[in-house]
This record gives sequence, C-alpha cells and structure tokens, in this order.
Amino acid sequence: MESFKQKLEEEKIFSAIKKEREAKVSEQEREKFGGDYSINPENIKIFTNVVLDKIAEKLPENFNAADLGGAGGRLAESVKNELEKKGKHSQFTVVDNNKGFVKEAEKRELKTIEANLANDIPLKEIDLMIMRNVLHYNSLQDIKKILTNVKSSLKDGGFFVNQVISAKNQDYVHFINEILSSKVLGRGVNYLTNEEYLKLCNETELPTDLAGYALPGRWTLKEMFWRTYPKKSEAKGVEDMSVFTDEEKEEYYKKRDAYVERCREILEKYSKEEKIDDIEFNGAETEVEFYGPIFISHI
Repeated sequence: MESFKQKLEEEKIFSAIKKEREAKVSEQEREKFGGDYSINPENIKIFTNVVLDKIAEKLPENFNAADLGGAGGRLAESVKNELEKKGKHSQFTVVDNNKGFVKEAEKRELKTIEANLANDIPLKEIDLMIMRNVLHYNSLQDIKKILTNVKSSLKDGGFFVNQVISAKNQDYVHFINEILSSKVLGRGVNYLTNEEYLKLCNETELPTDLAGYALPGRWTLKEMFWRTYPKKSEAKGVEDMSVFTDEEKEEYYKKRDAYVERCREILEKYSKEEKIDDIEFNGAETEVEFYGPIFISHI
C-alpha cells in the first residue's frame, strides 16, 4: 500500500477539494450521495452519542468547539444541541474551505472560518474539535499537517473526535483508493485502515483510540464520478441531465463510461488475486461499501 500511495504523492493528483468546488456541489447535493448517508439521522446520532457517552462529562460547562471541514454545519448543530441537553454550553465554529458551505453554516447561526485545514487552523485553546469524513480528500503529507494543526489548536485536556472513511479490510481500502484515484476520474483520495490512521496519529504525537463505528454506507460508481464532474450548478442531484445540451450529455456519458470500464478492470484484477469476492459489477450502478470508524484523541 505504501508504494501505491507514494506514487500518488509523486503524481500530485490529490485535487478532490478543488474539483468539487469547481463542480459546484451544494451542501444539499453533497448530502444526497451514498443514499443520504451524511444526513441519515441514525448516522448523526451514532457520531453524537460517541461524544456524549465518551467525553461529555469531561467537558467544561461552557466551552469552545470546532467542526473541521464541517460543510454547512449540520453535524456541529446536532452535537451542540445534544450537549445543551447535558448542561454543556458550546460556542461552535465551523471551519471549511468552501465558500458555499460556510454560508450555509452561517444560516445556522454558527461562527465560521474559511480556511484550508492543511495550511492552518486559526483557532487556539479549543476544548472539542470534531471532524467527519474529511481526511480522505488529502495526501498523506497533508493529513499529517492537519493532525498536527489539530493538536496545536486543542487546549490541554482537549478532545478531537474524528470519523474517517475506511473499508472492511486492507484489500478493500486499496481497491477504493485505486478506483477513486484513476486517471479517468482525476481525483486523489486516501481511505485509511484503522491501523494506518492510528499510525499517523502516533507520528504526530496525537494520542488516539478507536471509539466505535458509524453504520456502513454504499456509493455507486456513477455517484463517485458525478461528484467531481464539472457540472452546471442548476443540476439537481446525481446525473440530472435536464440542464445539459445534447453535446454535453454525450461528453458526460463518454467520460463516465470510460471511468466505469476502468473500475471494472481494476475490480477484475482484485477478484483474480482473490482479494475481493463480494462486489458484483453492475456497470454505473455498481455499489462499493465503505465503513466509518470513529476515533477519539485526547491531549
């Protein structure tokens, strides 16, 4: 796995954040991916309960908190409201690199900062920082920078609760990284195994333990492709072609089908090597399962 990731580093193809900004993905559209995974009340509840069950009693009555890569602030709002029920009053700041997401968070009356987490987290003395499904957009080098910045922003005794995107074992993680980093898609990601994430935390001197799991989710190949495709902002949902010209539709499907074919070849390779045996290829509707381990860091 290291050699594959090192190759990705050398090619410098980790451009997912830039591509998604160009693709004009709104918070509402982003939340529709993977069968409404990010707004599924049960998924939000599981993450929130990790905070409530594991660390709520250890937080001050009044404290500062931040949601890193928090998009429109839905998760921050949920955690904030549930902590209020426990008598814990927070001042939440959403930090995100997307102007549109920042505006959505402001509508929820949350403080916001527009910033690239790998460059700097312009906050200090934070009691609680949360992150959900963000790190995989970054190179390994930038993931380490983000974890270092998290540590610098936390108060002594502070907590960092982070849900990462992973898969059921190392082979599946390798597979997902490969299909999302293909030259056809033009996107770089770093899904991590639990061991890899804990190793990165250790290297940045951020004491971390596995706290639990969110529900597994599924993405189709067409969702993966659509998410980074430079589409028109009027498009409402995955593969809404109503605002595309006939020429634009033809170009889209040509590129999407090339991506799907490349994924078929990669899946076939993993199947022949007996590394993956339970993903049924179904063209653009092929589903890939991902897992959501949740970690707690405490300094």
